[in-house]
This record gives sequence, C-alpha cells and structure tokens, in this order.
Amino acid sequence: MSTLHPPPPRRVNATVDPLLPRLFSGVSWPNWLGNSLLIALWLWLYRPLFAYFAVIFADRAFRTNQLILFTVLALILLQARRGGLELRWQARPQLLWLPLGLALGGSLLYLIVERFLDINILAASLFFLASYGLLGLWMTPARWRQGLPAALLLVGALPFGEHLQTFVGYPMRIATANLVGEGFRTLGVGSIGLDTILTFENGIAHVDLPCSGVKSLWTGGLFLIAVTWIERHPLNLRWLGIAGVFGGLLFVGNFVRVAVLIGVGVVGQLP
Repeated sequence: MSTLHPPPPRRVNATVDPLLPRLFSGVSWPNWLGNSLLIALWLWLYRPLFAYFAVIFADRAFRTNQLILFTVLALILLQARRGGLELRWQARPQLLWLPLGLALGGSLLYLIVERFLDINILAASLFFLASYGLLGLWMTPARWRQGLPAALLLVGALPFGEHLQTFVGYPMRIATANLVGEGFRTLGVGSIGLDTILTFENGIAHVDLPCSGVKSLWTGGLFLIAVTWIERHPLNLRWLGIAGVFGGLLFVGNFVRVAVLIGVGVVGQLP
C-alpha cells in the first residue's frame, strides 16, 4: 500500500524591489556630497542677503515685485520640468570658463559691495548672476546660454524703483522736457522753459515711475527678456539692436505724451 505524501510547499519568491535602492541606484554619492557641500558653502557666503530677501517677499510695498518674482519662478520651474535647464547634479562640476568667470567675478564684486558700498539691491543682483554662473558648472554650454535670460529676469524683478528714479528717471525727465521745449520753439510757438514743463507735468499727475517713463522701460524690458527666453533666441548683437530699438520707441512714446500735455495745457491754455 503506497503512502501518500503531501506535495512540497511552493517556494514563494520573497525578493521585493525596494524603493530607496531603486531611487538612488544611479547616485554617485561622492559627487552628490561634494556638490551639496559646495552649494552649502555658497549659501553661507551670501547669507547676509537672506534678511533682505525676506523683506522683499513679505513687505506690501513690494507687491508688484513679488508678483513678478513669483511669475518668473513659475516660468523657471515650468521650463525645468520641460527639460529646459538639464542640471547634471550627479556629475562633477565642469570647469567652463564663462560660467566659472561669472560665478567668481560676481562673488568678488559682491564682497566688495558688502564691504564698501552696502547696497542691498546691487548685492542681490550679483547673487542671482553669480549663482547662475555656478549652476552653469553642471549644465551644457548651450543650455547655460539659453537659460541666461532667466537670471536676467530674476535680477530685473528686484525693486530697483528708487534707484531707477534717481539715476534714470530724473535725467530722462530733464532730457524729455528739453526736447519738448526745443520742439515748440522750432514750431514758433514761443519759449517754454524747462521749469514750466516740469512743474506742469508734476501738477497734472503724481510723477512717479509710470509718469517718468521708467516703469514702461522696466516692464517692457522684462517682457522682452521673457519672450527671448521662452522662444530661445540667442543674446547676441542682433538682440541688443532690437532691445535698443525697443527702448527708443518707449522713449519716443513718453516724449509724445509730455508734448501733448504741454500743447494742451500750456500752449492751448485748456483746463
């Protein structure tokens, strides 16, 4: 009589593909740790700016700049998701001369500004430019050049208002008023003094960045840089020519605005 033996238990493969080894399977830990240490030292170097950035992101006086900054950051994240940046974080940094020169030169200028000038907005501009130079050590040269407008957008989104008004806006108002006065004298209307034009313009509206034409240059410049980046146009002499023509058209528009105001309010004596 044969004895029935139970079948041997089926062996179950207990091997499970663990998540963490799968996520970090291609990680070069020496490169990763070295790169992380370099970034940490970089942030430590620029640590005095963090309080200034906190003010920009929290103060209601910078609401327009906050909106532009968040928009620029959203564009950068969108481009990065589409593969527009292609950071090779697992690799060693490459010694590419243009990015390295921007990183080192910007950092040196930052230290000089912090030591002798103490101008936060200038230091913040150097931080963005130098940081993009640092990121270029993990990017291909072509991708780095294509992404340069993104760094310029971040710089342009900073609150340059009072500085632009002082160094650009006021000279622009003087030049525009002189041209308007000369134009009316050429037409034989009479002599309209510089003070008359400036005083009348100041009485028509509160003369701030929009009235002086500086805000038009600022917003128009940001728009041009954003289109350049999204469309991936190169920053070359042709682009500089287009930017110059664009700025000239904005200046002409501001000149026409002032001329109309003076023609209606001063020459025509209309209320």
